[in-house]
Formats: sequence, structure tokens, C-alpha cells
Amino acid sequence: MVLTIVELLIRKGVEEEFLAAYSAAARHVLDAGCRSLRLIRSMSSPGRFLLIGEWESVADHTEVFYASDGFVRWRDAVAEYFAEPPHVEHAMQIQLSTADEVHVPDDETTTGSADG
Repeated sequence: MVLTIVELLIRKGVEEEFLAAYSAAARHVLDAGCRSLRLIRSMSSPGRFLLIGEWESVADHTEVFYASDGFVRWRDAVAEYFAEPPHVEHAMQIQLSTADEVHVPDDETTTGSADG
């Protein structure tokens, strides 16, 4: 799985209109092969959004999606709100173990005895 992280800078004063347009247009991205989308809004900069998408591969995003009608519909619906072109990065999620997944051997030097 590949993640796209897209920084969207929206013109001041049209943030709510952008949100309405995004809400209607997100289905075009999903219909074109994106597994899931999350839109995150900055609390410090209300015109800054991050769009996180999950794709099967980079090619599914850069070749399949960009060549699709879904991309054209998405762009047509939201591009007028951009303050500048979006910045797109591809990333992969790193799986780290949590403390409860770490195996610790049972021995008296680390756990003590039940008799105290």
C-alpha cells in the first residue's frame, strides 16, 4: 500500500466552499481506485489541508488516476479554491511494535519471584 500526502493551500475566505466541493468530489477519487481518503484541516492555519489517500501502488495514483475521468472531475470541482498548486508526496506506513507485542523472557532477574 502507498499513501499520498497532498498539501492543499486554500484561498482565504473560501474554505467552507472548498469543503463543500471536496465533499461532493471525493467520490471521483475513490471511484478511480483510491482505497480511502482522509481530509485533515490545520487548526493553526485554517486554509491548510492535508489529504491522505491510500493506493495499491504509486502507479495506481500517478498513471491510472491522473489519466482517469475521476481526476478531471476532482480537479474541476476543487481547483478554483487552491491558493497554489497542491504539493504531492508518496509515502509508506511504517509498522512499529507496541509494548504489549514485545516478548520479554520470564526469569527471576527481571520479574522477581511470587514469594517476594
